[in-house]
Amino acid sequence: MAEARVTLLDSAGTVVAAMTTGPDGCFRFTDLEPGEYTVMASGYPPVATALRIEDGHTERELFLSHSVDVGERRF
Repeated sequence: MAEARVTLLDSAGTVVAAMTTGPDGCFRFTDLEPGEYTVMASGYPPVATALRIEDGHTERELFLSHSVDVGERRF
């Protein structure tokens, strides 16, 4: 979904990065160190997901919606 606020937290709960999704709902965090992270999205009913970065790249789908229809966003 466009204009959702997406925040990336490290394993200690410290904010590593934050951004607003683009018109297509996509976002990308770059230059991350390997480790455990949590991605949180707001501006829609809140959603959070855990992810692990091992090889410098990961892709995860995060679903945001105001209604029963679910929109799909990738990063």
